[in-house]
Amino acid sequence: LSSSSAASDVYKRQEQDAGARRPHRRIPTEKVRQLLSFIPRTRDERQDMAILSLFFGAALRRSEVISIRIGDVRKTEKGTTVIHLLQTKSQKAQSVSLPSWAAKNVAEWLAIRQRDRAASKDHLIVRYDTKGDAHPLSDSAIYRWWKAMCHRHETVSYTHLRAHETE
Repeated sequence: LSSSSAASDVYKRQEQDAGARRPHRRIPTEKVRQLLSFIPRTRDERQDMAILSLFFGAALRRSEVISIRIGDVRKTEKGTTVIHLLQTKSQKAQSVSLPSWAAKNVAEWLAIRQRDRAASKDHLIVRYDTKGDAHPLSDSAIYRWWKAMCHRHETVSYTHLRAHETE
């Protein structure tokens, strides 16, 4: 009898916790500044800076970043850069404005993609194969990129964290 009541308590707790967020640590602001402090010199580094700008400037998730198309990046009449997201966690389309520092980095990468003759329907964030052809990144590829970025900038203990969540 006591084992069945213990099991019943476990199931009740599971039902109460269903849908609750798991606790996790946030990336300290100083570590974010460290990640954003490098000066991009190569095409790959410019894309790295654009990805970081989307993570930290717009608080986007990995899946949101990799789903952005060239045509989803727009400027308002007042000059604000807006990202139109068709795929979000809530399954609702929404537009997110970028702070000026992030907009600058995204605009630089967008210009490179446009010079590569990327069309409006093409992905903004890509990987290039040995022939120079662009291919969209997968969720696991951007996760590996995030881990490598953390190691490169000595934020190793944060590789398991979500980039869009900071202190």
